[in-house]
Amino acid sequence: MFKSWLRGLGFLVVLGLCAGAQCNKPSPPPIPTKIQGKVEFFKVKQVNTMTPHGKIDTDTVKETTEGVEYSTTDGRHWKVTLERTPTSWRVRGDPEEVK
Repeated sequence: MFKSWLRGLGFLVVLGLCAGAQCNKPSPPPIPTKIQGKVEFFKVKQVNTMTPHGKIDTDTVKETTEGVEYSTTDGRHWKVTLERTPTSWRVRGDPEEVK
């Protein structure tokens, strides 16, 4: 009788551990409702960026077919290529000066 009681208790402990493990399952990442545009993404990510040519002037950012163009505080103009990711954008390569 003691063995069957102990077996039943062991079963309840295992069942409780399995049920508790299900509670800690990580939730999937939220599905974005709206993917930011290139300009919005770039402005948010680069708002405080200081380059060797000065700070990026986020008021000058404009969208291009490949990515965005912008100016730095030294008056120089740059372009950068952006590529789409499932949830946002990613900068590809280094900025190139626009002459």
